Amino acid sequence: MEEHHEFIRECHRLAIEAGKNGDEPFGAVLVSDGEIIMRAMNTVNTDDDSFQHAEYRLVVQARKDLSEDVLAGSTLYSSTAPCVLCSGAILSTPLAGVVYSVGYEAFGRRNRPYVKLDELADRLNPPLLVLGRVLEDEGKKAYEWWAGEFTPLEELLRRWG
Repeated sequence: MEEHHEFIRECHRLAIEAGKNGDEPFGAVLVSDGEIIMRAMNTVNTDDDSFQHAEYRLVVQARKDLSEDVLAGSTLYSSTAPCVLCSGAILSTPLAGVVYSVGYEAFGRRNRPYVKLDELADRLNPPLLVLGRVLEDEGKKAYEWWAGEFTPLEELLRRWG
């Protein structure tokens, strides 16, 4: 799992940056041949557009800028397990795999339904490799910067209870 740490930590850094900018704290990178070739962070609030999730933005830009061969050899890394919107974009893109940090169970708020990407990915032919919960405890700290306001993680978890 250590081979993923560098890329997941960059997702965490981007998530914190997004949060400090007043957006929701989510970040994503695209990796090809061991190098980060693209980065994105959530800009939902600054762009006033609910579609501007990190993974969605990354996939949309990658599909415009990169060949299918490059995409097919690339792995998307994310600070958090992809939501339904982002999962749809990911599943419609020929990627080698997805690695995320904070899992659905850790982040999933009770009032919000979620669909697990790995369960959907298993239905593809060939299946999309999905690996989750990499550096999860470290990744949860990014949520402390939710939409530009610092709140200790323990307080957030109580609020979202």
